[in-house]
Amino acid sequence: LQSTGSSGINAEYGQHYYITNNLSSSTMKCLLFVVALAAVSFAEMGPWCYDGCTTINEFGSGEDSSLDDIPKEDKFCSSATIKRCALGQTCNSFEIRGTGTVTVGDQESEGIMKMTHHYCGTAEDKISDEVCSSIEQEMQKGWDDMPEGAGFTVTNVEADCDENVEACSEDCVQ
Repeated sequence: LQSTGSSGINAEYGQHYYITNNLSSSTMKCLLFVVALAAVSFAEMGPWCYDGCTTINEFGSGEDSSLDDIPKEDKFCSSATIKRCALGQTCNSFEIRGTGTVTVGDQESEGIMKMTHHYCGTAEDKISDEVCSSIEQEMQKGWDDMPEGAGFTVTNVEADCDENVEACSEDCVQ
């Protein structure tokens, strides 16, 4: 019998012991194949992206900002929205500026909300009037669905969307 100390060195022969010494050559080949396949799979994908996430960057009415009253999850993208874009895609974002009439009691003022929407797409994507109109309708629906006890209402919502997207191809998730 040969003694190996805690250093893993065979005292009699001066050889090193590695955990891979116990693996058969077919098992080693299989492991190398899996590692190589995983490396190729990740190399064949696009950037990480907050796909389908919309953040609120500005919110208020009149001269007053109410951004501090917005829940944190509406101001930042959650890790649940992070996904890998497909090969050839970029992580895109575009700005949305929404305005509307905010009524508190019998006082009316202009409300503003600025948002950024992130998604996987192509660098050549354009935000059409139809897409922006759909966003506008969803914004109004969101305000219309507020509970009656909210203390205010928002009507006459209009959305203005950036036509061009900002395309990111690396380090898109911070």
